[in-house]
Amino acid sequence: MSLEIEPRIPSQVGEPAWEAAYFFPPQGRWSEEDFLQFHTNRMAELVDGRLELLPMPTWLHQLIVKFLMQKLDQCIANGAGGEALFAPLPTRLFPGTIREPDILYVTQENLPKADEKYPSRIDLAIEVVSEGAEARKRDYEDKRIDYAKAECANIGSSIPSNCY
Repeated sequence: MSLEIEPRIPSQVGEPAWEAAYFFPPQGRWSEEDFLQFHTNRMAELVDGRLELLPMPTWLHQLIVKFLMQKLDQCIANGAGGEALFAPLPTRLFPGTIREPDILYVTQENLPKADEKYPSRIDLAIEVVSEGAEARKRDYEDKRIDYAKAECANIGSSIPSNCY
């Protein structure tokens, strides 16, 4: 990450520390490397070079994730194979887009190699819809499009128009 724009007006008491924002790339210019070096106690995703901060999960959200994870683990234990994990785990869907599904499942043949830190091919992504209009749109529409686009990218070198 590099300083690309010089701060012009110092932050005033009671304002955000605007100067800190200048240590990060502007929206639309985040690279995958920038994103993977970004550390926060909030969930974040990289979408088309833009950093998206996600809402904090609620108690009910996490109970649903726990229930679904237990069911998926039962399937794996009963012979389905593969691995299921829960967020946070950055998953590269295609260049410039890294999502963090609430739960992901990877079949045995698609497990990351020993030298890979993160999965780049998942077989099932589960999103528990978060509260709020913006989160609902992201979870119901935007992420569905990205997951479908990622699947199409994995089955061929060109993405058919019906994939997004």
